This record gives sequence, structure tokens and C-alpha cells, in this order.
Amino acid sequence: MKRAAYFAVNAYRPDGKRITISFGPVPENVDEASKVYATFSQWLKLYQSDAHKCLSYPSPYDAVSQMLNPSSIVVLGDLIDNYLKYADRAFKMTRTDRLSPNYQRLQLVLGSMEKYRSWPIQKFGADDMADVQQMLVDYRYTRRRDAVADKPLTRSSLNATFQELRKMFVWGVGRRMVDPATEMAFLEIKKIKVGHSVIRDNLKRAKVTDDEFNRVVAAVNPTMGAMMKVLRYTVCRPAEVICMRLMYFRMDVPECWLYVPGSDKGEFGDHKAVGSGDGEGKFRFIPITQSVQKILRPFMGKAISDQDCLFKPSDAVQAILEEKFDNRKTPLFAGNRPGTNRKEHLMIKPGAVYKVNSFYEAIKRGCKRAGVEGFSLYDLRRASITDIDAKIGDQNATRLVGHADRKTTDIYKMEPVKRMMEAAQQYEKAISENTS
Repeated sequence: MKRAAYFAVNAYRPDGKRITISFGPVPENVDEASKVYATFSQWLKLYQSDAHKCLSYPSPYDAVSQMLNPSSIVVLGDLIDNYLKYADRAFKMTRTDRLSPNYQRLQLVLGSMEKYRSWPIQKFGADDMADVQQMLVDYRYTRRRDAVADKPLTRSSLNATFQELRKMFVWGVGRRMVDPATEMAFLEIKKIKVGHSVIRDNLKRAKVTDDEFNRVVAAVNPTMGAMMKVLRYTVCRPAEVICMRLMYFRMDVPECWLYVPGSDKGEFGDHKAVGSGDGEGKFRFIPITQSVQKILRPFMGKAISDQDCLFKPSDAVQAILEEKFDNRKTPLFAGNRPGTNRKEHLMIKPGAVYKVNSFYEAIKRGCKRAGVEGFSLYDLRRASITDIDAKIGDQNATRLVGHADRKTTDIYKMEPVKRMMEAAQQYEKAISENTS
């Protein structure tokens, strides 16, 4: 079978990436071929004048017909389809090859836009945007397949989802698919504020106290307890505790090691904050003081190679079995002995790497055993940030936490009212000193 020849050209996007534009199979009829060449000539002029807009259409024929014909109408479906193509290559996947939360939010909000797809963009106004926002308010979901969908979005999640829709229209303005006046009209639709009658807020737990922390550490297995201590004392992110490997540690200075997560992929680590901000934001080094070194050394001694994770579920399971054996009351000649009642092919085997969800669930169970109000990994991290800020200052908190911007650190602080009161007391003291 003879393979058809296609009329195609290579062009470059404004970002420098090459793209192949196909005008379809080369026609055998002379008249039809002349139409293809005429279309190519028109498309080339449009590409030279406005490459962004020209390449935003599904095909070169659409670009020519709609850009040369002022009466042609761009509908919301065109904007949605083109923005999804951009989103697929720009932010669909995270650095760890997972579906981006922003992309998931975009899919959610675009699901409520189906009935508007045939609308001309200029007819989609602020009232229609407000209706979409109300659809998100009324949206309900479930975390379990067999449960009833009765959970509304939280206020922060709803606002973030709605913001993804705004981004699409801003993107459309840059591609001349959306009139700037249309996009500006959407500014009157404000974010959902605290106190909405239906939308719930994720209320932050009160600060995790030292007593609560110690009780939960005693209630979990030794491996998990060590992980909690490392997170508490170094203010690591949970994922940074889980992925600790020998090859990520620099031990040139015995008093204080440096932990550089992902240093095998880059000199300054492999984290989203690397390269952003100024000063400390350009790298991700985590100091490991002598107290934390003492926690880590037993786990380092068990590591078979530099690539092994220090904290492994298999080691935790083995430690639990050894503890049970030490507390055994039945004589060895009676009952089961170690290894005698183990299945050869377990359906669920302890892995070599912890997952963040496993870390969280273990703490959740530990809180229940210890009779402590449940807290998350980031509640624990926020407690550490609050302590650092109070004892050695907010600039040092930003350095240790690894935020590129100090404003990010401020999000974690738990006592804004207390700081306001302290500022008022300092101001009162300054006034009294001046008047005395």
C-alpha cells in the first residue's frame, strides 16, 4: 500500500520549541493543490505577524479562516480546548510525575463549563462567572467509592479552583482570544471569605505541645518515633524525612552535618524551592545537629548501601516482632517460635520506603492510643516553626524551614494575636520611655 505524502512545515513556537504544522495529504488535483499553497501563503503571513495566536488554533485552516475573517466568532469551547493543550505540556504533571493539583482543579472547574462551550466568549460575562462559582459552592464529593457524595469543597480549595478558571481567561487575553475588557469584568467576582454559610474552613489545630508530642512518640513504633523526632527538630518536610539516604549527608563538620535531599540530582538538592528567591532560597541544605545525629546513627548503621532509605517499613516490622519476642511469656518449647508461623508468600509485604500517607496514618493511630487530639505532619512542622520564630527570630525560621520567601513562613505561625499584643506592649514601653 502506497503511503500518502503530506504537506507539512516545521515552525517554531515563541518559546523556541519546534512544532510541525500539517496541511493534510498532498492533493492530486491541481486546483485543490493550488488552494493548499494559497492557504499556506496566508498562514505564513499570519504566523509572522502573530505566532502566539496563529499556533493556538487546532489547524492552519482554522487559523486562516478565523484570523482573516473578522466576522468569525471564537467560542468558549475553542478557548477551553486550546488552554487544555497548553496545560498538558506546561503543568499537568508534577516534578515527581504525579498529576498536578492545579491541573485537577482545572478539570473540576471546566467540568462545570460544558453548557457554555458553544457561547461566544464576549457573551460570557461576570454574571455567568458568578454562576460557575456557585456551582463550585454546590459541588459535593466523596473520598470513598461506596459513600454518599456529601462533602463540600473547603473555602481555600474552592478559591484555588476558581482561580484556575481566571488563569484560563488571562491566558486567552495573551493569545488575543479574549477581549481584555471581558477579563477585567471578572474582577468584580470576589473570593469566598471566612464565614460563608455553606463553605467550610479547614480550622488549624492548636499548637502541638511538647507533652503531646512525647506521648505520641511513646505510642508509635521506634522507627516512626525517630522519624517524628527528626521532623520536629530539623523542621524537615515530611517527604524529606522519608527519603533520607546516606548519600545525601555531608559530614565534613562533625558538630553539624548537612543533609541535602536529592543531591544526587543536583549540587544544591532537588526540591521545588531550589533556585527560587534570594540567598538561602537558592539551595536546600538542612543542618543536622548532634542531638539529631544521635537519633540517626542507629539507622545509618543498618543501611546496606548509600542508596538505602534510613527509615524502612521492613525494619519497623522487624523491630515490632523483636519487641514481642522480648515480652514473650510462653516458653520457647510451647506455642509458636519465631519464623514458624510465617507465610512464604505474603499478600502484603513491608516495603523499603515509607509513603507520606503511611507516615500520617501512623501518627494518627499514635494520637488515638495516647489520648491526644489528632495532629497532622504539618501541624507538627508548624509547631516547630512557631517555636523557632519565638526563640531565635523569624529570619532564622525562614532559613531553617527552607522557604524561598519569608511570607511563606508566616503562613505557619500560630500566634498572630500574641505578636500583635507584644508589639503593642513594646510601643507602650517606647512611649513611656520618651515621656519620662
